[in-house]
Formats: sequence, structure tokens, C-alpha cells
Amino acid sequence: MDKELEVIDIHKSFGATKALRGVNIVLRPGEIHALLGENGAGKSTLVKILAGVLKPDAGSIVIRGNAHDYLDVKKSFDYGIRTVYQEMDLIDDMTVIDNLMLAKEKTSTFGRMKYPQMLDEVNKMSKLRGVELPDLDARVSDLDIIHKQITAIARAVFSGCKILILDEPTAVLNEVERDKLFKIMMTLKSQGSSIVFISHRLEEVFMITDVVTVLKDGAYVSTACTSEMTEGKLVELMSGRKLSDLYPQKNSEFGPPVLEIEGFSSGIAKEVNLEIRAKEIFGIGGLVGQGQEDLVKGLIGLVDHVGSVRKQGRSLKIRRIEDAFKNSISYVSADRKSEGLVLCRPIYENIILSVLGRVSRHGVLDRELSSAVVNRMIRLLSIKSGSEKDPVSSLSGGNQQKVSLSKSLALNPEILILHEPTRGVDIQTRFEIYKVLRSLVNEGMTIIVISSEAVELLGLCDRIAVMYEGQVKGVLEGDKVTEENLIALANDQEVPV
Repeated sequence: MDKELEVIDIHKSFGATKALRGVNIVLRPGEIHALLGENGAGKSTLVKILAGVLKPDAGSIVIRGNAHDYLDVKKSFDYGIRTVYQEMDLIDDMTVIDNLMLAKEKTSTFGRMKYPQMLDEVNKMSKLRGVELPDLDARVSDLDIIHKQITAIARAVFSGCKILILDEPTAVLNEVERDKLFKIMMTLKSQGSSIVFISHRLEEVFMITDVVTVLKDGAYVSTACTSEMTEGKLVELMSGRKLSDLYPQKNSEFGPPVLEIEGFSSGIAKEVNLEIRAKEIFGIGGLVGQGQEDLVKGLIGLVDHVGSVRKQGRSLKIRRIEDAFKNSISYVSADRKSEGLVLCRPIYENIILSVLGRVSRHGVLDRELSSAVVNRMIRLLSIKSGSEKDPVSSLSGGNQQKVSLSKSLALNPEILILHEPTRGVDIQTRFEIYKVLRSLVNEGMTIIVISSEAVELLGLCDRIAVMYEGQVKGVLEGDKVTEENLIALANDQEVPV
């Protein structure tokens, strides 16, 4: 098979830091190629070199037989290389159609936009490429994060891409939207386009890719057909750690009931009855959109609810999230960028955001108290940054997630609710977060985890409640915590006795 793109012995350093050390990749026409590695493995640097943003120190790039020492942005674009970065570069104040047609606008002799012609072109491309678009007249700033991602991908797809690079495209997508993206990718593949797919979700790698290449510490490790790999082997190649070592040992003994939920309904969650105990990590799983999110948002006062909730035997009335905080219940959102963090503000400000009242005196921040909280959180979660005064936006996805988690942990909650706790973070960061969560539980905290990743629930949680169409179909514990049982309950099937 012909080679669409070949990266040969690419090197790139930033001062004393060697970001890439002899990286080699071959991308073939009509191939979906996974590029994997932990944060710092060199993936982003390689992507920027292919996009023409960075110039390599050594090596060559061959595109359809044409060799180059480096690509500039124009050459990369002319070759049909399009990149959708994790940080989307849409123009918020413009409409969806204006973003899609940027630099390809149809105008009259007098410079007026010819929107009917532009609309026709977008609709034709949407049909050809199999892309389901949001409202074309909507401003991007008014879109949710999922539809912003779809718009960014559509813009790349519509602009004549032959090589599409997707950097963590599913990190913000739910299961339904992810499947729509995969259909787009398969359509592009059938039309001869090549795709580089970067993801920390290994189950997605096995769902959609043909070939996988692993980088570690800037160096090339391995390339193989995806069908010849296993999740355990990929984890070992990326991190040097076996999959079985990723999750800390579970607890076999628990404390008394901490949270008792009876007849609880919120959103599509109906008549939920659960008993959650001290010193356990309690998972809530099932297919995406079965009521898990509505349930926990009802528990913390973000969604209207009815029913009974008792904490350590005492009835709770939680109407707002502030009521949850007062009752020592804290929550970490799945969407850290729009709900969990203030990206433009410093790391230390984000960490103390939830405890400003505790670290202030007469409305003035007490530097000694706030520094104690910030330093404790940075040590606990091993947050890596140049300075605590750096903006959160400067951090890797994994370290951003740690800051989001630390903001909730700063409250010293008795109950911590986590929604997608490791979304968009690498294997090493997952291991670090899991270890912290287990240590907190061992010290007496109760943790509730909502995750769309079955392997995470199975590896991390002591017990798992599985939801289907708003109802809890069963609670798995002990030797019943298996993938087969989780899948069965998630699809409204019986679990063998």
C-alpha cells in the first residue's frame, strides 16, 4: 500500500528538553492511525510539526513521495493536513456558518456575503462527509462544548482535508456524539482520507483505529496493527506499568451507611434507592444518558428533586449547591473547562475558590492561610507547574483535572462526588488520581464516581450501581463486579445468580 505520509527520524528540543528523539511514523491512505503516549510523550510537538507550527531540528517529512526537512503552515495546508486541537480555535463571536466558511466566503461584487450560496455549499459538504451540524445561524459562543467540537471538526473536514489530525476529539463528547464522530471518521476513511487519532481512552482506540503507534518520553516505542494489541499491552508500552497495577487495592470492609437515598427522583432519574457506606468508592454506571448525571446533580442541588436523603441518619434538605457544601458534600464536574475551572486565572486562585471564606479575614485574603491550602493540595495531587501563579490554561489536561479536584478537596468533604474523574488525562495521571482517591477513602472519606468507562468503574470502585432508563437495575459487589454483569445490567438484562 502507498504511503500518504512518512515521518523519518524527527528530533525536536526546547532548550535542554528533548521533546522528540528519533520519531518514525508511516500513515497510509484510508487509515485511522492512533498516536498514543502519556503527557510529555511528544504527541503535541509532533502534531505541531506536521501542522507547520514548529520546525524540527532534524529528520524529514515525506508526503505522497515529496520529501521536506520541514513544513510551514502554508505547505501543510496545501497538502491537505488539517488539525483539530484539544483547545478549539473557533471564533466565538461569529456564527457556525461563518466559522465553517472562513476564508472561503462567497461575496458579491460589492463585498456582501452571499449566504444562500454558502448555505448550499455547507449542506452539500455535510451530506458528502456525513456530518450532522448544529444550527448554522447560532453564534459559536452560544453552543455547548459538544457542538463546538462538532463545528471545529466540520470546519477541518469541509476544507479539503486529506490528512485529519484529531487531538483528544472525544474528551468532551458523550457516547451518542462520539458515535456520530466515528461515523464521520469512517466516511472519511472510505473516501481515502487518512486520520491520526489521539486519545487517552483506550477502548476507543480498539473501536475505531487500524494501526497504533506509541511514543514515550519523546521517543518512538512501537507500531502495530490495533487488532494485534491488547489494552494491557498498550498501558505497559506507554507507562512501563502493567494494567493490573493501575488501580490500588480495593477495600474489603466498610463503615456504617453515610448516605441513604430513598424514593429519589431528579430529571430522568426515578425512584432511586441506594445506601452508600463510609470508606468505600461507590460507582454509578450504565450507558451514557441513563440518569446518572441527573441523579448526582439532584443530590447536590443543581437539579430539582424529590425524595429522601439522609446523611449519617440526619435528613438533608439540599436546594442549592451551597447547601451541599454546608453538609460536607463536594462535587467535581465532568466539564472542567467550562464548569470546574477559571482557565484564565492562576492555579492558586482556582484551588482556593471554594474556600475563600475560610482563607479570608474581613473580606481580605489571608496569604498564610491560603498558601497552606494551596501547598497542601499541590503536594497531595502532585500538581506539576512552573509556578502556582501560572494560569490554569498553561497546564496539561491531567494537571488541570488535578486542580479541579483540588478545589473540591480543599473543602475537606466527608462525601466527594466525581463525574468522569479522569476524562482526557493520561495513564500516569490516572494512576496518581486513583491512588489519592483510595488513600482518602482509607482515611474515612466516602467517594461516589460516575464514569462512562466500564474499565474505570470495575478497577476503581468497591460497589457499582448500574442505571437503565433512569432506574437502578442493580448494585454489583464482591465477585459480582465483572464486565459481563455491568454490561448486562446496563442493557436491562438479568445478572446470573
